[in-house]
Amino acid sequence: MEARVKAQRTILLAVGLLTSCTDTDAKPSDDGGAAAVHDSGDGSADGDDGTTGGGSGEALPDEGLAVGLLAPDFTLPDSDGTMVSLSDFRGQRVMVLGTSMWCPSCQELVEKIQEWTVNAAESDQRAISVLIEDATGDTADLEDARSWKESHGLTFPVLADVERAWSEIYRGEAEEYPQRTYMVVDSSGVIVYLVQDGSRGRRSELVDAINAAD
Repeated sequence: MEARVKAQRTILLAVGLLTSCTDTDAKPSDDGGAAAVHDSGDGSADGDDGTTGGGSGEALPDEGLAVGLLAPDFTLPDSDGTMVSLSDFRGQRVMVLGTSMWCPSCQELVEKIQEWTVNAAESDQRAISVLIEDATGDTADLEDARSWKESHGLTFPVLADVERAWSEIYRGEAEEYPQRTYMVVDSSGVIVYLVQDGSRGRRSELVDAINAAD
């Protein structure tokens, strides 16, 4: 009887050890599978699907010069020499004014936009003046930007198009008059208003556009 009990215990112990070994051998396979998904390189584990919010937001449109497209980014020095990019203002609604010192309508427009900035602009609304040419038609520099800002009492950034880089990007249909390019972008950087036909900038249209932007 005692021999039979010992034999049964031996069988149970062997079964227990076999089960334990089987469970232990299965774990590396499970872990390895999870790691393979994470490291697969197809972006699915990281939510990299081309959307604005890592899979939860909407995809941004293509870049271009048209309403509904993502405004081409640019980086220019402001009147203090600090480099400023359009993308720095992401999350804000922005009005971009192409201007030149010799342009009377540009002078009138920036003063009207300054009045709006002080009296009516909301906290997430900004204006930027891109100064392209000085009073003689030459390329604007930092001194011109400072003079433009001071002479018109501007509190919003004045950027100098010192190498005509902005003009090349934003020339568009304006051809020889990129200084009359007027644009409003929403908080995602998408263009909601764009005028490049050389006409005078209209404060009311710009303000209506920036107020309507998301």
